Amino acid sequence: SLDLRDATATDPKDQAMIQSLVEQMPGGFHATNGFVRKSIRDCLIVAHQNFEVDFGKLLRILNDSLPEEDALPTLLSSTKSAASSREKSTSLSCFPAL
Repeated sequence: SLDLRDATATDPKDQAMIQSLVEQMPGGFHATNGFVRKSIRDCLIVAHQNFEVDFGKLLRILNDSLPEEDALPTLLSSTKSAASSREKSTSLSCFPAL
């Protein structure tokens, strides 16, 4: 877990100064650790949401640009329709079902 008490600095004087400043803040290390953890968590949530939006856009672009299944050269025969293949495009596997 992230704990500012474990933070180090190249100069021991800097480390002592930083620790002293954090201790003087309201709530000391406990409150500051909570603030830093919450800030990192909030940033991760926003990054995740943005990733999901961008991923969805990219997936829609790729799905819309797929040629009809009959036009695709393939080594494996498949009886699935293009629409069915597109619906399953979010599957974790990169290989068609046999």
